[in-house]
Amino acid sequence: LCLFWGFWSSFLVKIPIGIFFCRGETHSSSVFSGAAAHSVLKILLPFLDKNREQYSIGILDLPESSPELIGYAISPECPIVFGVEKPAAIERFYMGTDFGGLNPYAYKIWDERVNAFRIIARVDTFSLASRHSEQIAKGDCFSVLSSSQAEVIVYAYLGMTSSQTARMINRSKSSVHAHRESVRRKIGCRLSPVTLARLIYAHRKIEEMNHLEPKVGIGKHYTL
Repeated sequence: LCLFWGFWSSFLVKIPIGIFFCRGETHSSSVFSGAAAHSVLKILLPFLDKNREQYSIGILDLPESSPELIGYAISPECPIVFGVEKPAAIERFYMGTDFGGLNPYAYKIWDERVNAFRIIARVDTFSLASRHSEQIAKGDCFSVLSSSQAEVIVYAYLGMTSSQTARMINRSKSSVHAHRESVRRKIGCRLSPVTLARLIYAHRKIEEMNHLEPKVGIGKHYTL
């Protein structure tokens, strides 16, 4: 018995203690280093480029220490939610007359679709404070998914491999991997089916906003 325990004790000493706290990952645990891991909520929003010519998927980071998130549990599996801005911010930043061909009412599409998705899919949404709108307008604490990254996400959602995606977008396989990794880094989680579904929903709404007819008529019905 002593020989048996001596063998296993020498083996266990070599195992990184962090392995028991990482859900199967072999990274060393930060529990014993004094550095606590902080969750970040990723809020999807329309981002209007500086030329005011098109919208993109914007990602606003809110750390769990933010006053707005007191008592809110951030899911590490999918920290993505949808956000809308207050009417005053929408009027100030999106309803101007200097848009490069964009419909100033396009943001209403996002507002309506997000509210519908919240009810149907039971996904939390956040109404942002004025200071967050100021951050978005300045580009502070804000990241944007490029059109190429959004395109790669679409093919991932359709179940295509990296090789198939590379052929579809006329890029190398390494470029596809780089785009996927960049998206993972920006959203802070893996590209699970739930994550992809939320990103795709945001992408399709942004497309609707960009292709809404720019001329506005009184009582006009729009075909999207």
